[in-house]
Amino acid sequence: MKFFKTIILALFAVAFTGGIYYYTVVREKQHAELTNLQVVYLKKDQINYLEIQNKNVKYVFQKNDKGWNIEEPITDIADDQRLDEVITQLTNEKQIAIAKEGPGINWAEFGLDTPETLMVIKNNLGQSQKIFISATKNFEGNHYARIDNNEKILVVSPSWYNYSTEKLTYFREKSLYRGQIAAIKKITIKSLQDHFSLINGEKGWSTPVLEAAALDQNKIRAMIKAIAENSIQEYVSEGDPSDMERKEKGLNQDYAEVTFETETDHWSVVVNINQKDKALYALTEKPTYLVKLDLSQWELFGNLNLDALRDRKTMMRFDAKMVNRVFVKNGNKSLQLIKEDSKWRPEDAAQAIKIKVKNDDVSDLINQVHDLEITYFLPEADGKDFAGNDMIILKTSEDQLLFQLNWGPLHHKKVSGLEQDYFLARTAASDSIFGLNKSYIDKLPLEKILKDQVVPSEAPETKESKGRKK
Repeated sequence: MKFFKTIILALFAVAFTGGIYYYTVVREKQHAELTNLQVVYLKKDQINYLEIQNKNVKYVFQKNDKGWNIEEPITDIADDQRLDEVITQLTNEKQIAIAKEGPGINWAEFGLDTPETLMVIKNNLGQSQKIFISATKNFEGNHYARIDNNEKILVVSPSWYNYSTEKLTYFREKSLYRGQIAAIKKITIKSLQDHFSLINGEKGWSTPVLEAAALDQNKIRAMIKAIAENSIQEYVSEGDPSDMERKEKGLNQDYAEVTFETETDHWSVVVNINQKDKALYALTEKPTYLVKLDLSQWELFGNLNLDALRDRKTMMRFDAKMVNRVFVKNGNKSLQLIKEDSKWRPEDAAQAIKIKVKNDDVSDLINQVHDLEITYFLPEADGKDFAGNDMIILKTSEDQLLFQLNWGPLHHKKVSGLEQDYFLARTAASDSIFGLNKSYIDKLPLEKILKDQVVPSEAPETKESKGRKK
């Protein structure tokens, strides 16, 4: 019995030892074989230098603690994301096959006697690696390559060769504004639509032109981001262009201009569309570059205006859950409603017998009014004919005013290039007159609520309505 146990333990020991051998020796060998298949043997996270050459260009990129920079053929900031993607792809690439190895290779047969492309990769440990890539392809469209002075010809994917054919713009920083967005303290804008400035203070962005008017902070942040991160499609020239070149590109007149100011820096860009070239040109200052932007971005720069940045919700805001009384007037009909036991009815007892109101219609009215947004703001002089005879007044159960909207008369106006009908309107929250799209009022269930009402009810008096023209 003891002998049998001894045999079992011996077998177990052999199996255990074999397992250790497999994972320490065989697995290491497999890992080494896989590593040998990689073209780049330097570790990705340690690489801080990349050089790409062909017969026409030489690009040199160096990485520091702030990111990638271009060292040749110019000195500039590189596109960090793009360079990281390139390094990741190159370090992940594996050789497809070995075309030939050993002494006596006819390098000219594979186009590697005078290689079309050279890549040099270095790391922060002082190690380097050279990859020579031939323009010659095999029947599958892959290229031939040689690593350092190895007597071996590898077959690699076309991406190695293709990187050497890219223009420098492919690797350059392409954000129009290179500064920190959060550091911007003042913005000045001159577009085809408007000319205004914005100041970033303790309470957010404001404008000296309309100090009392609230601005939509989210819209301002989105506008800044859209301008700053606008992607450069092509660098046309470096430095300040001549007056002749400005004129040729359409940057001498009728352009849009944006200026960003921080506590220490000043940056500006002028943008204009060139019909002859069918291109959108931009000239930046500090640094100074003449660049091309996507043609569609002219809609952004050309139409920048203050009205689009104004807060369209604050004056329309109220707590819908607090609404307990509703007064509605539209044309020659009006009705005062009250909510009791979760049901809406006319507040006048005699009317309550004759007029039945659906809860869903009143709830729908309150919700739609709650979601209304101002369509456009009027200059003060344009609101003189405001009448506001039609109205909606919402109150709490304690008869406190929550919201009041007056509208009328109907106007026809072109807004954002579209001819539409708008009502002049005003809320109790402000004396500002604004435009409200006619379709917004048309969608309100006013007719459903007032269908059985003939004799107008008297509008309830509010503190905000005293002395105000309805």
